[in-house]
Amino acid sequence: MIKQKKYFKAAALTLAVMLQSAVLCSCARADIPPSFEENTSRMDVSMRPAAVIPEAEIHDYDRYRKQRDSYVLSLDEYAAGRYDEVERILKSDLAGYPLAVNIEYLMLRRPDAQLSDVLSFIRSDRHEILSARLKSHYMYRFDKEDDYAGILRVSPTIPQSEDLRCLWFKARYKTGDKPDAVSFIRKKFADAVPLNSTCMGLASVLSAGGDLKPSDIYARVRESYWTRNKQGIYRAAAAMLKNSKEYSVTLKYLAKYYDNPAGYGAIPVSDTASAVSVFRRYGRVEPRGALSELKSFTEKYHPSESDVRKIKKAILISLLFERYDIPFDFIDAELPKLGDEDMFKQRIRLAIWN
Repeated sequence: MIKQKKYFKAAALTLAVMLQSAVLCSCARADIPPSFEENTSRMDVSMRPAAVIPEAEIHDYDRYRKQRDSYVLSLDEYAAGRYDEVERILKSDLAGYPLAVNIEYLMLRRPDAQLSDVLSFIRSDRHEILSARLKSHYMYRFDKEDDYAGILRVSPTIPQSEDLRCLWFKARYKTGDKPDAVSFIRKKFADAVPLNSTCMGLASVLSAGGDLKPSDIYARVRESYWTRNKQGIYRAAAAMLKNSKEYSVTLKYLAKYYDNPAGYGAIPVSDTASAVSVFRRYGRVEPRGALSELKSFTEKYHPSESDVRKIKKAILISLLFERYDIPFDFIDAELPKLGDEDMFKQRIRLAIWN
C-alpha cells in the first residue's frame, strides 16, 4: 500500500510538470515515450507463457520497475531538498529512464544551477516543451535581476512568444542594440495592437530613454480611437500623453466627441488632424451618415488623400461586416482602391448571400 501511494505521488507530480509544459506548446510533439508499465498494464507479465516473453523482455521489465522506484525516491528527495542525493540517483539509477528528464528539468530550475548545464539542456532539444519552459524561466529571472546579457545567452535568437519577444528586445536595448527594439515597439504602437504588461514595460523603458516619442504614442491613440473594441487601448495611450502640451488640444477634442462623433463639425477648421480622427470614428459608428457627409467634410477640412482613404476604409468595414442596408455602388467603387483581401472575401460572401 505504501509503495502504491508513492507511485501515485510520482504520477501526480509528473503529470503536474507535463500539464504545465503543455501551456507553452499545445501542439508540441510527444517526445517522451510511454513507460514500459503502460505498455504492459493490460496483461500481467507473470501470467504470459514463457515462450511468448523472451528473457530480455523480463529483464527490461524488472529494470523499469526498479527505475520507477528510484524515480519516486528522487521526487521525495527533491521535495526534501536533498539535491545531492537526487544527483546521485539520476546518475546511477535513472540512466535511460524516459521520465528522468522531468527530474533534470526541476534540478535546473534551482537558483544554484550552473548556467552551462541550463544552456546544454535547452540546446539539446531533448524535450521541446521543457526546454521552452526552462528558457522562459531564466529569461524572466534574469530580467528581474537586470542581467540582460544573461537573457541573450539563454535566447540568442528572437523567441516565438510575444512576452518573451518583449523581454528579448528589452535586453537588446539595454545592451546597446537599440534600433531593432525601437522599431519593434513603434510598429506595435502604430498598429494599436493590445500589449501585455511585459511589452508595456518595454515601452516604458524606451519612453524613459527618449526613444519612444510622443508622436509614437499619439499614433497609438489615433489608430485605436476610431475602432469599436479598443477603447481601453485608446484611453491608456491618451493617459501616457496627459502631460504633453503638443497634443493637449487634440486629446481634448477626441475625449469630447468619443461618444458623439457626429459633432465633429464644431472642431475648428485649422485642426484637421482632430477632425479626421473624429470623422473616422463617425464613419465606423454611423457609416451611412458619414458617407452622406464625406464630401462636405473634405471640402471643409481638406484632409490628405491618405486620411480620406482611412476614412473610407472605416466606412467600408462597418458597412461590409455590420450593416444590412449596404450601398454596394459605393463599396464596389472604393474596394479595389484599398486592396484589402479580407474585405474582398466579405464582399464575395455578401454577393452570394444576396
